[in-house]
Order: sequence, then C-alpha cells, then structure tokens
Amino acid sequence: MPDKKIGWIGVGLLGTPIVERFLDAGYDVVLHSRRRQSLEAFEGKALLVNSPAEVAAEADIIFSALPGDKAFESVATEVLKALKPGQIYCDISTVSPEVSIKVSEECGEFVRAPVSGSVTHAKAGNLVVLGSGIKTTFDELTPAFSVFSNNQLYVGPGDQARYLKLLINNLVGATAGLMAESLIVGEKAGLDRNLVLDALAQSAVGSPLVKYKAETLKAENYAPAFPTTAMVKDITLFAEAAGKLDCASPYADLTVSLLKDNAARENRGEEDFSALTKLFSERTSFSNVAAE
Repeated sequence: MPDKKIGWIGVGLLGTPIVERFLDAGYDVVLHSRRRQSLEAFEGKALLVNSPAEVAAEADIIFSALPGDKAFESVATEVLKALKPGQIYCDISTVSPEVSIKVSEECGEFVRAPVSGSVTHAKAGNLVVLGSGIKTTFDELTPAFSVFSNNQLYVGPGDQARYLKLLINNLVGATAGLMAESLIVGEKAGLDRNLVLDALAQSAVGSPLVKYKAETLKAENYAPAFPTTAMVKDITLFAEAAGKLDCASPYADLTVSLLKDNAARENRGEEDFSALTKLFSERTSFSNVAAE
C-alpha cells in the first residue's frame, strides 16, 4: 500500500480515469468536485469531501484538474492557504501563465504539471507530464506521476510548463485542421478516405497524433477524447499568451475561428476537436468529383 494519501480536486473527463488508476494502484484517495454527480462512481472507494480545504486537511499530496482560470484560481487559493508543512500541491490544469503567476505570487509555491494526452492516454497511464516549479518538489512527485504518465519532463522553476502545454495544444489543434483540409481535398479528388488516412499515418507527417486520429477518422468516431470547447479554450489562451509576449499567432487565430464555427453547428462543441473534418466536408461540394 503506497504511504502517501492522494487528494484530487476536479473529477472530469481527465480526472476520472486518473483517480481510477490511483485507486487501482492501492492509494487512499480523497476527492472533491463541484459537480457532485461526477463523484457517484467513487462512493465507497474514496473519501468524498465538500471543499478543496477539506481535501488539503486529509491528503499528503493534493492534485487539481480544473476547467479554466477562474476555477483554478479559486481552488488553488483555498488549497494553498490550507496547506501544512510537508504537503505538496500540484495543478495539472491547462490555464493561463498569467493566473498561475498571480496565484504563486499571492499564495505560495506549487508544482505546475499540465499533461499532454487525451482521455485514452489517461486510461492507459500514458500521459506526458510537463512540469515546472521547485525541482526538488517536482522530483518528490515522481511515484505519483508514474501512476498516470509514462514520461515526466521538468522544464523550469516557474511557469514554463504552462507555456509549453499551450504551444503543444496549439500545434495539436492546427494539425486537426490540416488533416481535415487534406482529407476532404483527397476525397474530392476521388481518393478513398481510408487510403488517404493510411498514407498520412505512414508518411513524413505521421506523428503519434496523426496515427491515432487516422483510426478515429476512419470510423468517423468523434467521441470526446478532447472536446472542441476545451481546444478552443486552450488555443485562445495560447494566442493571448503570444500577444502578451509581442508574438504573432495568425495560425492560432484561424484554428480558433474554424473550431468555433464547427462547434456552433448542431451543438458539436462537446464532440472531439477532430470533428473539424465535418466542417470542411460541409463547406465542400462533391457534385463534380475528379474521378467521375
């Protein structure tokens, strides 16, 4: 039985499979979520409490996985004020560097550890941790990180991990748009969808993301491994961070515009971001396919 009690705040799409992995690994877990119904599956398996401060009162290591800046600032402030010597607080949310810096300056230090990967990776324990903060504290978390990740990258003493996560998701979102555009052009030219996707996966652009999404696009499976609304939020944060650094982000702006357009159609915001393919298909007339 692991000797550290884990506290977890925010049991959503990503948090749920991670908590399940901690329980399977034999950890005692303390849980809190604003959405009480998300805790129902953990009745009798974990200690369910009513506030972030109660999590801090019970756990040795406190994690949070939250949907955005406002929730993170509220939770992190409450946890850090309740923290006792020897406890560690680690946030894995994707939030703006600005709010993360504000919290650390006003409330104290913590580990920033946003993760790269989807729900599928979380279930398999194959997320990548992008960590920053005090290095010795980050190192203490290695056993806990290993429960849900297969790679832990330490990238700096401050909020470097926040920037890294945002630029990675900017590339992920742009890749979905490029795949959608290329796939629909291929279909318009008379190429079989599966053939195009196999070729992309085996080509010079065949990244792990392209290979994984090729399979889901073949099946036209848009179940939310990463919802469109979440991708819009993350790339918007990237564009805002770029602006504060006096950097241009035209591709990010275009990707956000396309994702928002797709999300507005038939309530597709909660579908996976790869559903962007639907938008490109709808914008294309297939009445004069080249092969005809």
